[in-house]
Amino acid sequence: MPSARECVCCCEVSKIDDVKNEHTDTACITDNPGFHPLCLDTHVLKVAYYQYRQQYGEHPYHGNERNRYTEYRQFLRWCWQFLGKEVRVVIPSCVLFFLLLLSLIYIFSLKSDFLKKKPKKKKNNEAPF
Repeated sequence: MPSARECVCCCEVSKIDDVKNEHTDTACITDNPGFHPLCLDTHVLKVAYYQYRQQYGEHPYHGNERNRYTEYRQFLRWCWQFLGKEVRVVIPSCVLFFLLLLSLIYIFSLKSDFLKKKPKKKKNNEAPF
């Protein structure tokens, strides 16, 4: 994290702590049963992006960057319900780490699936290129 202000645990933020404490057995907001379906489910994120696009227009990022941005927005909406145009909050490092780690795992799985694919066999009468 670039600064001490951005090194925040979810337990240090009252809005997040309130959501986290809805389930007493969660030590971190990423352990809350609502975190995965709201912030990680691809179908939920797709619908959340449609809402964003309808309200603000197409997002300048594409692919994984846009998905991560949508994950961040979903998390903030879940904990704060609404943030105004000029209101900014710091996303806890545990959430950032978790979402980034899952993004990297997803990217790696795509690349490993690509590497596992076997090339198609050429027929004898096909050109070599």
